[in-house]
Amino acid sequence: MKISFSLVFFLLAAGFAGAQNMNKISSDYNEAVRLIGEHQYKEAELKLDKVIMAKPDYAEAISARGTSRLMQGKRSDACEDFAKAAALGWKAAERSVATYCGKDAPDDKINKQQD
Repeated sequence: MKISFSLVFFLLAAGFAGAQNMNKISSDYNEAVRLIGEHQYKEAELKLDKVIMAKPDYAEAISARGTSRLMQGKRSDACEDFAKAAALGWKAAERSVATYCGKDAPDDKINKQQD
C-alpha cells in the first residue's frame, strides 16, 4: 500500500492541532475552576461557556458551570447544567441535582454571591 507524504503530513498535523485544542480546553477549564474558588462566578461562567462550546460533552465543565450559575442565584440554569452533566455520567452532578434541584431543595443550601 502506497501512502502519499502529503496525506501522512495532513494526518499528523490534524492530530497535533487536536491535541493543542484539548490543551486549551483543559487550561480554560482549570482557569474557570480557579475563578470559582475565588468567588468570581460570572467570569468562571463565561470561561466555561467557551469550554463547553468547544467540547459540548465535557460533563465536568457543564457541572462546574452549574456551580457558578448556582452561586449567582441562577438556580434554573444551574439545574439544567447539573442534569445534563449527570446524563453524561458525571456522578458529582447527580448529587447536585438531588441537593439543589428538587422541589424540596431549600434556598438556604446556597451561599450565593452578594454583589
